[in-house]
Amino acid sequence: MIERKDEIKKVAEKILENSQHNELEDLFKNNFKIWKVGEINYRVHFATHEDFRDLDDALAQEYTRLMRSPNYLHRCDWIKMYEEKGTGNDKYKNLEDLDDRYNEISRELNELSPKIVEEVDDVARNRLFEGQYIPLVDEQYELSQLKKHLLRYSIEDKLNWFTNLYGVYLTLDIEVDGKFQRKFKSFDEFMKVENSPELEDIILTATRYFKTLNHPKEL
Repeated sequence: MIERKDEIKKVAEKILENSQHNELEDLFKNNFKIWKVGEINYRVHFATHEDFRDLDDALAQEYTRLMRSPNYLHRCDWIKMYEEKGTGNDKYKNLEDLDDRYNEISRELNELSPKIVEEVDDVARNRLFEGQYIPLVDEQYELSQLKKHLLRYSIEDKLNWFTNLYGVYLTLDIEVDGKFQRKFKSFDEFMKVENSPELEDIILTATRYFKTLNHPKEL
């Protein structure tokens, strides 16, 4: 059972690897990515110096707004607050406990991996994989999501989120009469896409291409 899973996984990874390689090669060769939605062509281009300047100005304004707001704190301040007041989670009183468990799981997974590979008995191998490995992976994912939730109001997380959104707004184009132009006239218009499921899908695709082309650094 595990052997078949491994073979399926290997094939899937190979297909994904080839697909990603061709897509990355196309992206960096052209410095843009064009895709079609219905009959309309959309494009994400490599951010120009002007785009980066506009993004930097917008980030400065957003950072000032966040700093003046009583609702947001730096990540280190949230961590300190959770140390003093707890996280509200019975199992993990603070982020240090959460990180310790996350790292402990990583060590356990590293120890389990060779045991699963080396186990010759199919039943025993499946018991290790389904009974121990998968539950640890699931637990680690839940810890990652919990930490993300606890730090969702940190200034750093908000600035990372804003960087991607504003970067997509600056670099997403639409083809009109054979020429590409910026899809949204303003960032306010861009932020109203939640009213359109189709536009939301376009933004998600554009975000992936923007991050691949411009790889903005996370704080």
